[in-house]
Amino acid sequence: MAENLIRGNYSRPLGEDGTLDTGFELEIDRADMDFSGEYLENNVWINDAEKTNRFIFEENIYTLYVTYEIEFDKIGIMGGLRGEYSDIVMRQETTGTVTPNRYYNYFPTLHTSYQINKRNEMQLNYSLRINRPEGDDLNPFPEWNDPMRVSTGNPLLKPEKIHSVELGYMFKENNHTFITTAYHRNVFNRMTNITEYGYNGNPEILWTRKENMSSSQSSGMEFIINSVISKVVRYNLSSNVFYNTIDASSLGYSDKKSTVVWNMALNANFNISPNLMAQLNTRYTAKSLTPQGYREPSFIMNLGARYDIFDKKALLMFTVSDVFNSFKQVNIIERPVGKLDDKEVLVKQRVERKRQSQIFYAGFVVHFGKTQKKQREPTLRYDDGI
Repeated sequence: MAENLIRGNYSRPLGEDGTLDTGFELEIDRADMDFSGEYLENNVWINDAEKTNRFIFEENIYTLYVTYEIEFDKIGIMGGLRGEYSDIVMRQETTGTVTPNRYYNYFPTLHTSYQINKRNEMQLNYSLRINRPEGDDLNPFPEWNDPMRVSTGNPLLKPEKIHSVELGYMFKENNHTFITTAYHRNVFNRMTNITEYGYNGNPEILWTRKENMSSSQSSGMEFIINSVISKVVRYNLSSNVFYNTIDASSLGYSDKKSTVVWNMALNANFNISPNLMAQLNTRYTAKSLTPQGYREPSFIMNLGARYDIFDKKALLMFTVSDVFNSFKQVNIIERPVGKLDDKEVLVKQRVERKRQSQIFYAGFVVHFGKTQKKQREPTLRYDDGI
């Protein structure tokens, strides 16, 4: 996969307290997904044509943008408009199919702030954003998890559009920062997974594919605390509580569904000695809705450490992902199968995805020449994928 970005920007003062920014961007993405399937026959590996596939995804995004920012007294205002043209070509080399997709989008933004004093600030913001599907989400060729489960992408999948209105408050004093934000977000064409029995006429195969639902709305509060406790402990705690409503009528589900969802994440660094730093990284996500049912809560905890050696010219790193082997994604699917005594009958299915084991990582880094302090402290990374 290759990603390239070409950018140009022009900025100049406009008026006594204003600044005008304008520019362009060209984002070039290429992904060549080449899958090969084989089976063993008479001690010879033979290519399996039904499970061998090559899919090439090419995306060019042309962007023009302009923003104007002005500050007077305690008030700050920034408004902008971003226009994009997306040129996408999907080449399914195995079947000889070429699918183009081209569309325009416009994204307005407005950010306002009011500085009450040096420690307190209020913000009111509006934005329209986009979340595009990745190449693998668009590939229609089947990917077999096992003989009874298959997944496919959807070349007709649309990008999500997110309208967001936010009212925020920030308090900052010394090494402590507290941010809370009330928001309402409306997501159109929200991308989701749909799972059902029946693939290529076989009613026993479980088929999962990508689709767009009509919309999703969320209203809630976000909290962020970033604090340094002496020289020993630094932590970032964030939480999000919101009321979520999904509308999947475009997928044949007539009733809207609503629930309260919350999640929390903690990242804490412990400077045990001048050369030794330990890190705790954890995340919890509560039950959430899907068009066909719900997703069960999930929890993960990661641990890491960094030890400087040779007068901080080198360091050792060690991380453990999913310490308790608890991280998994469980989807409960409720399928209507008919009516009994005028009551709809549902069949419940439990689909669980989980890694087979935790992931341990050990690394050794040596610095040559003069480097800045931040360059000598690489971020500890964890594998949260399934």
